[in-house]
Formats: sequence, structure tokens, C-alpha cells
Amino acid sequence: MDVIIVLGSILDKNGYLTDIGSSRVEKAIELYKKEKCKIIMSGHSSIEIIDAKKTEAQAMEDYAIMHGVNKEYIIKEESSRDTIGNAFFSKEIIDKNKWTSLVVVTSDFHITRSSYIFKKIFSGSYKIKLVSVTSLEDRSKKEKELLEITKKLLENISNEKQLKEFIFDKYFYE
Repeated sequence: MDVIIVLGSILDKNGYLTDIGSSRVEKAIELYKKEKCKIIMSGHSSIEIIDAKKTEAQAMEDYAIMHGVNKEYIIKEESSRDTIGNAFFSKEIIDKNKWTSLVVVTSDFHITRSSYIFKKIFSGSYKIKLVSVTSLEDRSKKEKELLEITKKLLENISNEKQLKEFIFDKYFYE
């Protein structure tokens, strides 16, 4: 594997990882200890949602360093506001580094939608593995609804140009 991507999750009101976020980072740390590959901490959105002082990526990086990950192995992706953004902006980093093998770490309730998004955005010659961590929350109904919305948003995108137009012109990234 070339890189691990950890998908962010909302921080608590003090700007720290919740159980969901910390369990994702802990799984990435476990994989990192086996592979010693780069880790992309992907997520920005908590800043707007809870007026946090740091991004989700920064909170995940802080947690990983505190648990033994060398800072040199961490790349922060701080542009994404959702899972589509996690995939799109992580892909820019991955393409720049010419990596082709990635592991995406997220929660069990989020795995189906994440799989759809990453396979859609990383179409082509990438080897993608998704790894989930167990969550005590049951978000299956909401995730099912979000998957259907996501499929409608992305269904007509078939190439890189269309994807960039969608992200920057039709979606909510500037």
C-alpha cells in the first residue's frame, strides 16, 4: 500500500476527536505500524460547523502524533467538507505523488457510501481497499439516503474534466 486515507468526522465542541474520529485514526495507526506508509488525514468541515480552532485533519494529526506516528508520514488534506471532497482532494495528493495503492479508513456505517464515492472518483488504475471500524452509532438509514443522493450527484460524471467542473462549478467548493 502506498498511502492510508483517514476520513474525518465532526469534532466535539472543544475541537477534539469524538469516539468515531479517534477510532478511525487508531485503525490508521495500526496499519501504519505494519506498512510505514504515508497517511492522509482528510477533513476540514468542523471549523464551520462548531467554530473549532482547527480542522478535522489537524485534530487527527495531533492525535496520531500523540500515539506514536512520525509527523513526516502525515499529510493533511484540509479542503474537503464531505466524503466527496475527501476523495477528490486526496486524489490530487495521490496523483501528485504517483501513488496507485490506497487504503481508506472510515466507520462501518459509512463504508458503503465511501466505497461508491472513492471508486467513482478514483476510476482507473488504482488499487483501493476500504477498511471500517466498528461504531456504536446506527446511522444506516441516514447513510442509505445519503448514498442515493450521492449517486444522483455523481451518476453523469465519467471523466476527470467533468469531475472538476462538478466540484468547482456545480457543487459547493470554490
